[in-house]
Amino acid sequence: MSKEAIRVLIVEDNPDLNFLMKEGLKARKTCNYDAKSAVSLAEACEALSKDHFDVVLLDLDLSDSKGADTASSVYRCDPHIPIIAVTGRYTNALAADVLASGAQDYLVKGKYDDDALDRAIRYSIERKKTERKLERKARRSDVIFRLLQDINPGMLPGEMLEFIVKAAKSLVAADTASVILLDEEHKGRPKIVASESSGLEVDGAILQPSLDENTSITGWVVKNRQPLLLPGNLKDDERFKNIAWKEGIRCSINAPIIFRDSVKGTLNLNVTSSDYSFTEDDMEAVVALANHAAIAFENSGLYKSMKDVYIEKLKKSNEDLKETNDELKKTQDQLVQSEKMSAIGQLASGVAHEINNPLSGVLGNIQIIKMELRAGTKIDDMGELLTVIEESARRCKAITQNLLDFSRLKKDVFEAFDVHRALNSVIMLLAHSLKNLNIKIEKRYAEGLPGVFGNTNEIQQVFLNMVSNARWAIGKKGKSGGSITFETRKIDDDFIEVRFSDTGIGMSNETAQRIFDPFYTTKEVGKGTGLGLSLCYEIMRRHNGALNVESEEGKGTTFIIKLPIAKDASGPPRKQ
Repeated sequence: MSKEAIRVLIVEDNPDLNFLMKEGLKARKTCNYDAKSAVSLAEACEALSKDHFDVVLLDLDLSDSKGADTASSVYRCDPHIPIIAVTGRYTNALAADVLASGAQDYLVKGKYDDDALDRAIRYSIERKKTERKLERKARRSDVIFRLLQDINPGMLPGEMLEFIVKAAKSLVAADTASVILLDEEHKGRPKIVASESSGLEVDGAILQPSLDENTSITGWVVKNRQPLLLPGNLKDDERFKNIAWKEGIRCSINAPIIFRDSVKGTLNLNVTSSDYSFTEDDMEAVVALANHAAIAFENSGLYKSMKDVYIEKLKKSNEDLKETNDELKKTQDQLVQSEKMSAIGQLASGVAHEINNPLSGVLGNIQIIKMELRAGTKIDDMGELLTVIEESARRCKAITQNLLDFSRLKKDVFEAFDVHRALNSVIMLLAHSLKNLNIKIEKRYAEGLPGVFGNTNEIQQVFLNMVSNARWAIGKKGKSGGSITFETRKIDDDFIEVRFSDTGIGMSNETAQRIFDPFYTTKEVGKGTGLGLSLCYEIMRRHNGALNVESEEGKGTTFIIKLPIAKDASGPPRKQ
C-alpha cells in the first residue's frame, strides 16, 4: 500500500532550521513528505498562489512580518490551508492570538521532536478538512433555509424556478445551472424552464434535452429516478456509452425533481470554466434543493403550509445536530470516567492492603488501652498509643480521600494545583501493587516548582495511566523488579515538564508512532482497550499541553508531559 503524500510549505528564514525541518520530514515513515521552502511572508504568499500545498509550517517572526499578524496574512492568502505556527517565544496571549488568526496548531522551537511535528501536521490537516466540511454544510443549510423563507407564495411557478436556479449556483461552484421539466401538454417532452450561466457558453448539453435514456443524461435520470454525479469523460461507463458528452463540460450533477412519487423534471449543474470537480457532498446538497424545488413548483397552492413544515424540519435538523454534538461530548466524558473507574477496580486490592495495615495498628493499640483500663492499671504510655492511633487514622483518611478525589467527576473545573501533590496522590494509590512487583520508585522533584493550571482530576488520570503502563511494561520484561523515575522541572516561564521513565520492555519506532492512536494497543486481548493513551493525548491537548514518548526496545520508555504554569487565568485554556 502506497503511503500518503503530503506537500508542506516551510516558511522559515533561518536556513539551518529550514534544512533540519526538511530532512526530518523526509525521514518520516508515516507519510511521503514533499517539502518546499519560503524565507519571507511575501515569498510564502506567492508560493501559495502558484502551487498547491497541504499544510504550512509558519515561523511567526519573519523579516517582513511579526507575531500573530504573520498567521493572519497567510490565512488571507489561502483560507483553506492548515497553518501550524512555529515560534521561538511562547505566551498564553500569543497562542490565543495565533489560533484566533486561523492557525490550526502551534509549536515552540526546540520544544518538539519529529514525532510531535508529524502528528501535528496530520492532525491539523484532518481538523481543517472537518472544519471545511462543517462550514460547507452550514452554508448550504443556510441557503436552503433562506430559500424557503424568501420564496413568495404569490410567485408564479417560473419565477420560483428562476429563484431556485440562482440558489443552486450559489450552493455549489457551478458555471451553469438549469431546471428541465416534463411538459405534460406535449406528452411529457422535456423543456427548459429556467437556466443561469456564467463564463463559457455550453451549446447542446442543456439546450437540447431528450428523454432517451440511451442518448440523454436527462432521460437516464428521469427513467432511473436517481441523481448522477458525472465526470467529463464517460467513454468507460457502460451506462452512457451512446451519450455524446458535450464539449466544454468538465463535470456535472443531475438530480431528479420528484413530487408525489412522480418525476417532474431535473435540476442540472455543470462546471465548464475551472478545474473544480463536484463532490458527493455537492450532490447531496443539490438533491436536497431539487426536493424543495418540487415542492415549490408543483405544490405552490399549498406552499405556505409546506414552507412552515420544512422550516420546522430544518430547525429540528439543526437542533438534532446540536444534540448530537452534546451527546458526543457526553460520550467522551463517560469514556474518560469509565477508564478511570476501570483503573480504580484494578487498584482496589492494593488500596485495601494499604488501609488494612494502619487499621491493624489502631485496633491493636485500642485493645491494649482497654485491657489496661479493665485491670485498673495506670497507662504510662497513653500519649504514645493515642499518637500512633491518630497517625494511623490520618493515613487511612488520606488514602480514602485520594481514592474519592480520583473517582469524582469534576467536569470542566480548571484551577491552579500542586503537581507534586497530584503525583504523590497517584503513587500512594499504586504503592502496594508496585511493591508486590518489586518496582522501586525514585522521585526527582524540582524545588520551588510553580503551580500548574488545569483539571486536577483529569491530570491525575493521565498520571495514573503513565504509572500503570510503566508497571505493565516492567512486568512484561520477565525479570524480577525494575524502577520508575518521576522527574519534574520548569521548562520556561510558561510550562513545566513531568517525566515518567521506566525500565520495562520499551517499544519499537513503529509502535511509538502509533501509541496515541485510538484503539491501538500492544496488550493481550482483554488486557487493554487501546483508549487509555489516546484519551490522555486528548486531555493534554485540551489543557494546551503536550504528551510525547521516547522509547528504546528492550531498555525502557519515557513519557513526557508538558503542562501550562498557572498565572492569572480564570477559566480553562483556549481549546485548539
